[in-house]
Amino acid sequence: MSTPVNSLSATEMMTPPATIVKEGWLLKRGEHIKNWRPRYFLLLDNGALIGFKSKPEHGFDDPLNNFTVKDE
Repeated sequence: MSTPVNSLSATEMMTPPATIVKEGWLLKRGEHIKNWRPRYFLLLDNGALIGFKSKPEHGFDDPLNNFTVKDE
């Protein structure tokens, strides 16, 4: 189950001990315009899944998507 994370910024999600578990390109379907768009996602060990329009070079500012992906 995934839920949007609105209360945490990407920087807060990256504070220790969160580390990147997996990263790479995925296709994400648009919410209103139902086409598929490439997004670069980072899965962190704290359950955060952060999506970007392009691969982040420096820091994790301005993510397009923030989700929590973990068992409750």
